Amino acid sequence: MGFIYCRDCDWEQDDFWEVNGYNPFKNLESNYWLEILNNGINVNHIIQIDNWILKDLNIEGEKEGEVDFRRYLAALLREEAKNIENMHWVTYKDYKNDSDPKCPKCGSRNLVED
Repeated sequence: MGFIYCRDCDWEQDDFWEVNGYNPFKNLESNYWLEILNNGINVNHIIQIDNWILKDLNIEGEKEGEVDFRRYLAALLREEAKNIENMHWVTYKDYKNDSDPKCPKCGSRNLVED
């Protein structure tokens, strides 16, 4: 299931969690974090990352396209934590069972599932 957002303000939440589908820890299962960690260790803690990703994660002050893997990993984990904290309805069932679903930010009922 996709994510949900409000048409009347800038609130949105990440995809709904599914027991056997998406969850914020899915990347752990695929060794994504371990690969980042190992790549960082193997190249003296500096990894090559596209500049748009660094900008997206608010990592500044690094040499063009290079970042200390610890800063990169910490930024990715902060993004996951932000997604988890921002979830108003954890599962799609939670959302559908809400008798009066409203935007948690502005109170609008103008919500869209995408």
